[in-house]
Amino acid sequence: MTSMDEMLAGITSWLFDVGDPACVGHPDPDIWYPFTDSELAAAQRICAGCPVREDCLAAALVRSEPDGVWGGVLLHKGMPGVLRKYRHREEAAQRQRKRDARAAEDRDDVNSGDTAA
Repeated sequence: MTSMDEMLAGITSWLFDVGDPACVGHPDPDIWYPFTDSELAAAQRICAGCPVREDCLAAALVRSEPDGVWGGVLLHKGMPGVLRKYRHREEAAQRQRKRDARAAEDRDDVNSGDTAA
């Protein structure tokens, strides 16, 4: 697998000489594959001042990058997205946690009712 820096070097090799991409050499390559809105916002803050932001996104779209933050935009299945693939997992997990909490409360209610009788 290619490292993020190698991928970025390939992306920027054809770009105009406008400066270094803000993401090259970032210590956390996972930041470009966010699972939460706050992770996405962190990646977008880095991209916001990047001199090659627009070209980065254009190159990612041309290459049909499947996922990740490119030029400050989250791609999902090669298209701009809004954490859809991740949000569904988190929403499902939240719903399950609520169901589990209600079930635990119901068990507590039943158990406390059994001891009073």
